Amino acid sequence: TELNCHQYHNLHPHDSAAHLMSLNFSASSCENETFSACELSNGEYIILDMGRQITGTPKITLSGSPGDYINVIYGEICLDGKLIPLHCTHGRRTDTVILSDKELEWSSHCPRSFRYIAIHAQEVQASCLIKNPGARILQSQQENRGSFECNDETLNSIYQISMSTLNSCGQYNFVNSPAGDNCQYIADATIQGLTSIISQGSAQLSRKSLIEFALSQFETGEIPGATPSTIYFNIPDYPLHWIKWLQKHLLFTNDKELLEVCLPALGKLLNYYNNHTDKEHYALNSQL
Repeated sequence: TELNCHQYHNLHPHDSAAHLMSLNFSASSCENETFSACELSNGEYIILDMGRQITGTPKITLSGSPGDYINVIYGEICLDGKLIPLHCTHGRRTDTVILSDKELEWSSHCPRSFRYIAIHAQEVQASCLIKNPGARILQSQQENRGSFECNDETLNSIYQISMSTLNSCGQYNFVNSPAGDNCQYIADATIQGLTSIISQGSAQLSRKSLIEFALSQFETGEIPGATPSTIYFNIPDYPLHWIKWLQKHLLFTNDKELLEVCLPALGKLLNYYNNHTDKEHYALNSQL
């Protein structure tokens, strides 16, 4: 790819992710081999396949000239040499690294979700050496006591993909998608919590999430649709999922200590709905 710096009046674009959307990438070659090191000239790029969808912090050893600009681009899908995000509205996720005269063992500050990494020499004076790419994978340490296998390979594949998805969406808490909002919603966490109990025999993260929602309850009795989160939104039926989730969790685990913690929140939540119910038609009113 070529960068037309004169379009920015010889200035570097501040938003690399937006800038990359305007570029056309074309692959000169495609090789399926184990990668150890690669040298990139100005404008060149290389796409690395991690083999599967992972969530973690990528790490790469970079060396070049002082002031060289290197973009690290993440994607879940690689189509015709282009990285495509799983959630199209979230754009291309990019980290930009400015090199010094010393070799840099670089790692992202925040976890990323990706299968493919594109390393793009946006502007280098001579060449940039790329070595030792990898990732520190983020995953909760839950004991997996469940398994599934049958004589239908399609069902086996569905199970394996489902467990891989569940693992990538369960780090310190459940998230709807590490490549999307990366947020713990009640409706999604209900499915994830019960699936982790049934399929993996693990109730730790489900228990933790149930308590997090209970502790986030407002004085009115309402439970927010997502937690932990600094953004408030109200979806009237979301807290009802928490009630169903709590009941099934208790039936599976007989966790009486959890019941003691969550019972006050359950009572307040039921009163919240009762106060917003049309007593004549037994439907939630418009003030909810």
